[in-house]
Amino acid sequence: MITVFLSKDNLAIIFTSSKDMQLTVADQAYLLGLTMIINSAAQLMSGVAIGSGWKLTVAYINLTCYYMVGLPLGFYLVSH
Repeated sequence: MITVFLSKDNLAIIFTSSKDMQLTVADQAYLLGLTMIINSAAQLMSGVAIGSGWKLTVAYINLTCYYMVGLPLGFYLVSH
């Protein structure tokens, strides 16, 4: 994620030569980095809970968050 923040202006050069696309990727790099930080924190907390012996609770939370909330919300946001 540090790489994304530091190389946000040069990240898209690998994939495209379009200046408009490169500027768009540079603008969205902060959102990508923020998403990576949030996901890292979520995985860290999940690992701590599993290590503490709360495996079943973590499994229920993951099923609820990812499959019952996240997946339908993602489908809705993609289609609208």
